[in-house]
Amino acid sequence: NVLYKPANEDHPTFTTWYYQANSGFIEMMSGSRTVGMTISAEGGQLVNTSFDIEGIAYYWDPIEITSSDIYLDFTDDAGTFAAQVTAQFYKDPHELASAIQTAMNGVSTETYTASYSDSTGKFTIATSTSSLFSILWNTGTNAANTIGDKIGFSIAADDTGALTYTSDSEQVWSAPQTPSYDSTSPLAAKSHEALVGDFDDFACYNPSSITITGTNTKSDLLSVCADSGKEGSLITAREITVDLVARIAKHDADKFRRFRSNEKTQFAYHFGEKTGGNWVAGKCGGFFMPTATITSHTIQDTDNVLEIALTLTGYVESGLGEAYLGFL
Repeated sequence: NVLYKPANEDHPTFTTWYYQANSGFIEMMSGSRTVGMTISAEGGQLVNTSFDIEGIAYYWDPIEITSSDIYLDFTDDAGTFAAQVTAQFYKDPHELASAIQTAMNGVSTETYTASYSDSTGKFTIATSTSSLFSILWNTGTNAANTIGDKIGFSIAADDTGALTYTSDSEQVWSAPQTPSYDSTSPLAAKSHEALVGDFDDFACYNPSSITITGTNTKSDLLSVCADSGKEGSLITAREITVDLVARIAKHDADKFRRFRSNEKTQFAYHFGEKTGGNWVAGKCGGFFMPTATITSHTIQDTDNVLEIALTLTGYVESGLGEAYLGFL
């Protein structure tokens, strides 16, 4: 069993990776938070879920440099040096090339350029002033922590005898993991159950569509010292709503009464596969809103059929969460 319920504090951030065309290019967003989630079900159609995610920093083809990849040992007319770049995620290859160039020019009196080619995916390092230039990938003092392999150079041997060196291999943008998918078919909104009212209301409400929406309010923590101007973020508020559309039953005034009197109303949506009328363990679940009020009550004409559109908005009472999502 898996149960999800709202958290009021300690909301974790995460990093979002998007491998476009799985080797074409990579998009990455750090400091991500989920600010919206929607579950939508329409009779006979596939049940869909979508998420809205916001972060504080964006990267294109990022390259991570760790403490084991920070050195570039080289020799020129002025001597032998160890250029050191900062261990971090670089927002694109050009930013890393710039960092390498700055590090090399910072330790030697000779002049260096480091660049990245958008057409080949390779790095080039060159000197414009020294008559001698060797990159000591293999024999340098810091060979164990060389940056060479991260930027496509073969580190089995030093690069010598030239004033310009280009990566042996292009950058690779494919996903390092291979996803594993189960054999379960997509879920369709058939033979499900929707309950509206009190705890002892067991009759299915028969809505034609259900939309469950959770929205977080995110506040950014701004800082002039942060690279992006944002140091972090906080979740400061949350709203859970359920929108239902159902045919109007003759004599049924209960939903309007609840709307008029602002009465506490419960909602449950049970979904999954059934066999012989029974839910199949491992392939079913349910959404439950224990405390809500009907905040919108609208009549609409859909293909000459009168329907009622309801919005239920959850609230917190007696320490309970306003919504629960579980899977069995």
